[in-house]
Amino acid sequence: MWFAKGRSRSRGAQLVRAAGLGRRIPSSASEFDICRDVAFQVSQSSSRELEAVLAVVEALLSTESDYAFACCLLEDLQNVTSHGLPQRRTDEEIRGLLGPRGLICWATLDTYWAKVSAWCEQHRAPLKSGSELLAIQNSRLQGLLWTSLRTLPTGNYIGIADVISYQKNVGDLMPNYSHITKALD
Repeated sequence: MWFAKGRSRSRGAQLVRAAGLGRRIPSSASEFDICRDVAFQVSQSSSRELEAVLAVVEALLSTESDYAFACCLLEDLQNVTSHGLPQRRTDEEIRGLLGPRGLICWATLDTYWAKVSAWCEQHRAPLKSGSELLAIQNSRLQGLLWTSLRTLPTGNYIGIADVISYQKNVGDLMPNYSHITKALD
């Protein structure tokens, strides 16, 4: 696990409760799994728990040891919103509910992914079309892919493998957050 185990159960449980998922955290679940599941659930337009989850995130962002965990959840939310799905919240809706720390983290993530995107467009093979992501019908697969891949304004998508390639080739790591460590989890 890429986060401290004792602390992970506490903050993971906070997010699960705030998201209204009403289930216990499996002992095998990583914090990455928890963030992905919570982001996928609260990104739904019909979810009433987004504000409660973002309040937990705001509190977590005030502690250095919790920063990466909160950042992971916000990144998953950004990825989901990037696909422009009508049944999901928009970037603007989520930004409008973030506290001051959340807004800074959101902007930092957005700027970082924009740098990765620009690098990928210059140095990678042609990127794949995001339309194939939208055709996925299996909700578990949607949760896995929609939270880990980002649709670009061009309609193509990039993901964690692109971020890791960018980090290894350019050496530009996001402060206090390692996508390489996240991918190894």
